[in-house]
Amino acid sequence: MTSGRMSLKLILALVAVLGLCVTVTAAEKPVVITKSVSPNVQVTPDPNWELKDQMQFGDPNHGQTEFDENGKFGMVRGPRPIAQPGKSTILAEDFEVSVPPAGWSAIATHTDTMTWYYCSQDPYSGTYHADCKWDEALVPQDEWLITPLMDFDGYTTDLKVEFYFFMSYYWGVSPYDNYDIELWISTDAGATWPTKLWDESALGVFSNWTYYKVAIDLSAYVGEKDVKLAWRYVGV
Repeated sequence: MTSGRMSLKLILALVAVLGLCVTVTAAEKPVVITKSVSPNVQVTPDPNWELKDQMQFGDPNHGQTEFDENGKFGMVRGPRPIAQPGKSTILAEDFEVSVPPAGWSAIATHTDTMTWYYCSQDPYSGTYHADCKWDEALVPQDEWLITPLMDFDGYTTDLKVEFYFFMSYYWGVSPYDNYDIELWISTDAGATWPTKLWDESALGVFSNWTYYKVAIDLSAYVGEKDVKLAWRYVGV
């Protein structure tokens, strides 16, 4: 059953995502910055998507606008350019081939199949994306999807990661805070993960089962040579 999943589709372009589409991109001319720069998080809904055929099943909110885990929206896909003029792409991934993709890694703490997997249901674009199912038996989950090693040396302050994600506000934030989706960064090749860059609480109130684009400034990490990013699904 996929009803409780968090779908994160990544398109990484270092300037530069779980459905997960990740892009990490950077401008081409390097400048000097200090390490004290704080990550700047920007979150915007994707204007190229429209809600279509709104359906509600087993409404737990008694006729209000919240949806249960089976509530889904059919999406109308529009054009979605990824490349940016004058930008250098460090990493891009749309999970069309496998999860984890070649060069990526995963930490699966769940003993069954409720971890990151290759999914074709409700992709952001294309046919597949990275998805994480929830466990109806409520066995705790702590599932990590980790990028390849990236070298940020020689890039400028115009360095960021962008991704699209898709989850349930009703079951993941309010009134039930059962699980979280988080983005973490490591600067020692994944040996330690000291810094959480983002989680879904940064959006405030958002719609269930709707793709949102997130952009995180990584300028504070310019010059780092052993960088990995990880998307984490944690909760019950």
